[in-house]
Amino acid sequence: MRPTLDRVERFADLLETDPDDPAFAALRRSELIGRPLGSETFVRDAETLLGRPLAPAKRGPKPRKAHEEK
Repeated sequence: MRPTLDRVERFADLLETDPDDPAFAALRRSELIGRPLGSETFVRDAETLLGRPLAPAKRGPKPRKAHEEK
């Protein structure tokens, strides 16, 4: 909640915000993809606390390990 409260003084005000407002749009994007909304530090701290990755992983195919190559 802290990153949201840092952006909006009263959470109720955010709920009453125009859906086209950039702050509301950022919150909605995070909600849709299931990722936390906050700074890199906030996300890293949350990952440490929860013991699981929360930040998006690098896209694309994973590199092959040397023993997997033919």
